[in-house]
Amino acid sequence: SQQTLIPDVMFENKLIGLGVDNVLDGQVETFNIDTITTLDVSNLYISNLSGIEDFNNLKKLYCHQNNLTTLDLSGNPYLTDLMCDYNQLTNLNLTNNTNLTKLMCGFNQLTNLDLTNQSMLISLFCYNNNITYLDITNNPYLTDLRCADNNLTELDLTYNTNLQVLSCFNNNLQQLDVSSNYNLGVLFCHNNDLKELNVKN
Repeated sequence: SQQTLIPDVMFENKLIGLGVDNVLDGQVETFNIDTITTLDVSNLYISNLSGIEDFNNLKKLYCHQNNLTTLDLSGNPYLTDLMCDYNQLTNLNLTNNTNLTKLMCGFNQLTNLDLTNQSMLISLFCYNNNITYLDITNNPYLTDLRCADNNLTELDLTYNTNLQVLSCFNNNLQQLDVSSNYNLGVLFCHNNDLKELNVKN
C-alpha cells in the first residue's frame, strides 16, 4: 500500500499515539491518515511537518508551540482552521487553502503573508512577526484582525467593512483610515506614528 514519509520522529510518535501508525520507521500508511479531519500536534518540539500533504481531508490543524521554520499546506485544500503560532516560521505557504476561515500565526519570524486566495477568512492573528506589508483587500469577511508588533507602515482597511476588532499597535503606521469600518467595536492602535485618528463613522 502507499506510504507517506514522516521524517520527523516527534511527528511520527504522535501519529503512533493516535493509533494511525504502529512502528517508528519514518513512514505511515497513507490510507490511515487521508481521512483525518482534525489534527493536534502542538507543543511536541516538531521541526518538520513533511507528510502533512497526504492528510487530504484535513480541516483543522493545530501545530503551535513547535520548532517549525517552514510550513507548506498547499496539499490541504479543505483546511478551515490553522493554529501555527509560537514557532520559528519564516515561510508559510497557504496558496491552495481557499477555505481558510481562521488563521493564527503569531510569534513567528514571518516577513510577509500572502492572503490573496483566502477570501473566506474571518479571523487573522499574525501579531509578533516581522511583517512589513499586509494585503487584506481580498478578505471582505474579516471580523477580527490582530496584527500588532510587526513592521507595518500602512494598512488598507477599505474592503474590510465587517471588521469588528482591530489590534495594530506597536507598528510604524503613519495613518489609519477606519472610515469604512462601521462595525468596528474594538481598536488598539497605540505606539505607532499616527498624527491624527478619525473615528466619526
